[in-house]
Amino acid sequence: MQVIQRVLRGVASQSLTDERRATCRLYGGWFRNDSLSGAASSLSTELSKQFPRPIEFRDHASTQSLLVSVELARSLWIDPTIDLTHTYRQ
Repeated sequence: MQVIQRVLRGVASQSLTDERRATCRLYGGWFRNDSLSGAASSLSTELSKQFPRPIEFRDHASTQSLLVSVELARSLWIDPTIDLTHTYRQ
């Protein structure tokens, strides 16, 4: 949660001024062969409990609220048909 807030705060004032929703995709070594690793399964469960949720950002002049969703990336955004399998490393 803190990582998501920190990243969004870094870009919110410059890039997200007219946005009301944001989706964060976490890329990492989620797949052991074709299946989610144990850690990735736990993280996915935790993310589904905590998100989507509104996060507020304040600057000197205003407050902005974004409805934030977070997901484990299973593919590239540009080509969602190809799963990024076999990415887990010990």
